[in-house]
Amino acid sequence: MPILVTSRALLRPWTMEDLDAAARICADPEVMRLYETGQPWSRERTQEMIAQRIEHEREHGFSLWAAALQDTGEIIGHCGLIDCPDSGEIEISYALAREHWGKGLATELARATLDHGLRVLGLGRIAAAVYPENAASIRVLEKIGMHFERTFEQYGVELRMYVVERDQC
Repeated sequence: MPILVTSRALLRPWTMEDLDAAARICADPEVMRLYETGQPWSRERTQEMIAQRIEHEREHGFSLWAAALQDTGEIIGHCGLIDCPDSGEIEISYALAREHWGKGLATELARATLDHGLRVLGLGRIAAAVYPENAASIRVLEKIGMHFERTFEQYGVELRMYVVERDQC
């Protein structure tokens, strides 16, 4: 059951049937280079992530959802919202399989997620943590209306925090 539908993709809750596709994406060093700790994930770590996302959805009513192409159902990554205890923020996060980079899908999915968070869930503020060298992700965040707020340290590296507040939209 889709949570959000865009012109080309949809976001829906994860299921364990998504493990093969997710494990392929999370094992790609280029995809994971600028995500969390910067290291590819094992199949076991990916399975744990899916279980965590399912539980987060159950507890909070939102999560990082599986991103799939509408026409084929192919899992292409994830996008959604997560309650981050490290930063104390509700953060938007996304990652796509490398073959789907540069097609505007991250912006399309992130824009729909941001709108859902602010307008449907009624969140007052949404943040995003990004590596300073991740120019493509910074462009996505700026395109969807987020702005730079501060730098901070997480996972032992310096990250940039982008934010948007409901009254800014």
